[in-house]
Amino acid sequence: MRRSVLTLLLGLLAASPSRAESPRALIELGGGLTAFTTSQSKVPLHLAKPDLTLEAGYRLASGLEVGLELSAAVSSEAGYRLIGALAIAKAPLWSGPIFDLSLTTGAGVGSNPRILHHNLKSESAATLWVKAGLDLRWWLPGDHVALGLDVFSQNLTMVGLNATVAVRVPIPD
Repeated sequence: MRRSVLTLLLGLLAASPSRAESPRALIELGGGLTAFTTSQSKVPLHLAKPDLTLEAGYRLASGLEVGLELSAAVSSEAGYRLIGALAIAKAPLWSGPIFDLSLTTGAGVGSNPRILHHNLKSESAATLWVKAGLDLRWWLPGDHVALGLDVFSQNLTMVGLNATVAVRVPIPD
């Protein structure tokens, strides 16, 4: 039985189209947890919040992915809510038949909650967001859907871990 399942999986992988033939447009949805490294509150419930991301990207011929990401830390407390938009790029570090590892970087604008500042005061409601991280994706047979993990830091004030689902979308010519 195990041998049959393994043979079936290997057959599906061998029949999968090459990455070059798969659609280049990508939609990725992620969700997980963001921890605030500079929070002035040390209450455990204030140190981490649920996180959601939505990304729309495009893979260039070089393998580099470029796109836009909307990111939010969800909280019922206004002082902990974060929302921002970033232009991002994912540079491939390793790409195999079913697994990809990419370096993620991005910059954009997002909210600037006072709780992340040592004096509990922020100069403006919005600030520059800078993101750096690693993106891990495991492609399912057919190379159109991937399950992944996104490990990241934004402005060195937040560290996050998100589970992701990526879907490649054909773009009509």
